[in-house]
Amino acid sequence: MVVTRRPSSISTASFEDVPKVLSQDYDTYALDFFFTSYVKPRSNLSYDRGFLNSVYPVYQQSSASSPIRPAVTAVALALLEAWSQLNPNSPQSFARSHYLHGVAALRQHLQDREEITDDVLIATLMLDMYEGVTSFCAARSHTGMHLKGTKAIIDSRKRLVYSSETSQGILARVRHMLVGRALLRQEPVASDMLHLTPGCQLGVTVSPEADLHRLDFELANLQADATDLLSNSTTTNRSLVAFETYNKAQALDEQFVAWYASIPLEWYPIAISDPRSIPESVRLAGMYHDYCNIHNSIFVADILNGHSSSRIKLQLLILFTLSHLDDPLLNELESQTQATIQDLADSICASIPYFLGDRTKVLRLDDKSVQYPHLGFDPVPFEHFDSAAAYAGFFLTRRLVELLQRHVQLRGGQKMWVGGQLGRIKEVYLVSQ
Repeated sequence: MVVTRRPSSISTASFEDVPKVLSQDYDTYALDFFFTSYVKPRSNLSYDRGFLNSVYPVYQQSSASSPIRPAVTAVALALLEAWSQLNPNSPQSFARSHYLHGVAALRQHLQDREEITDDVLIATLMLDMYEGVTSFCAARSHTGMHLKGTKAIIDSRKRLVYSSETSQGILARVRHMLVGRALLRQEPVASDMLHLTPGCQLGVTVSPEADLHRLDFELANLQADATDLLSNSTTTNRSLVAFETYNKAQALDEQFVAWYASIPLEWYPIAISDPRSIPESVRLAGMYHDYCNIHNSIFVADILNGHSSSRIKLQLLILFTLSHLDDPLLNELESQTQATIQDLADSICASIPYFLGDRTKVLRLDDKSVQYPHLGFDPVPFEHFDSAAAYAGFFLTRRLVELLQRHVQLRGGQKMWVGGQLGRIKEVYLVSQ
C-alpha cells in the first residue's frame, strides 16, 4: 500500500493560514493501516487469533507511557513501509526508532514495577512481531529473542491470575510460538509450558486451536525424546526403544486424525476444479494440481496447513523409528507413511491459490483487481482481498520451506514447483534476494 500524504490538522480560519508544506502524521496513518488491515476483523470469527484479538482493546486502554504504544507503532510502520516498497531494515526507517523506543520503555517498566499486565506482555509479542516482519523482508531467520524474553517475564514476574479471556489469548499465543520453535529445532518443551504459570487457568476458552497446540506440544517432546534416545541407545536395546517410540508416534497420529475429524464443519476445505471457479490467471500463477482448495478464511487455512505440517513431522518421526527396526514386513508401513506425507504435502500445495490468487508482483494491499478461486458464481468475500494480501506471505513461507527439507520425499518435480512458489512470494512481497 503506497503511503498517502495527509495533514494531521488544517486550520479553517482562512486559506492563507494553511502552510505551504503540510505536516504529516505518519504514525497515526500507520496505526490506522495496521489496525484496519491486520488486527480488526470485519465480521464475526469462528476461530481464535490468539493475542491479535486483544491488541486493539488493550492498546486503546493502555496509558501513554505503556511500552505497548511504541511497540505497536514500530510494527505498524514496518508493515506500512514494506507495502510502500520501502525497506523497513534501512537506517532511514521510521519503524526502527519506535522499535528501539519500545525496547527501552519495556526495560524501564520492568525496572520500575514487579507486576506485569496484559499491555506489557503484548508489547513483548509486538517487539517479536517487528523482528519477524523485518526478518521476513530481509530473508533472514527470525531469532525469537523477544519471545524468549516473554517466557522469562512470565516465569519470574508477579501478576494477577491469568483468568481473563484476554490473558488466555496472550498466553496461548506465547505457548504456541514457543512450541513451534521447539518443533523446528527438534528440542524438548518444558512440562510447565502448558500452564506457563501456576495461576494460569486453562479452559476459560476451549477452541480447536488450543487442542491442536496441545498435540504440537506432545509432538515436540516425542520428537526430541526419540532423537535423543535412539542416538544414545546401545545396539542391543535400540530396536526396543524404536518400537516403543513407534507405538507412541502412531498413537499421537491417531489423535491428530481425530482432531481433524472434530473441527467445525465450516472449517473443512472445499476442493474445486471447475474452470468457472478458478480464473485462468490463477492457474497460470501457480496451481500444482488440477484443483485447489477454498477455505473458510485465511486464518483457518493456516491452522489446517499447520495441522498438515505437524503430521508430516510425525510421519518423518515414524519413518525414523522404522529405520531402526529389522523386519521385512515394515516395508509396507514405510510405503503407507510416505503416501501420507505426500497427501499432506498436496493439501498444503492445494491451498496456495487461495492464499495468493494470481498475484505475481508487488501490488497495493487493497488492490481489488487480484483474482482468487471462488465457489461457482459466488463472489470472493470482500475481506479476503485484504487478509490474504496481508498474511499470505507470512503464513505460506514457513510451510513451504518445511516441504523442501531433505528428509521430506515428494513426487518428482514437486519440490522444484514449491521452490518456484517461494520465489513468487519473494516477488510479491519484495523480500530481499
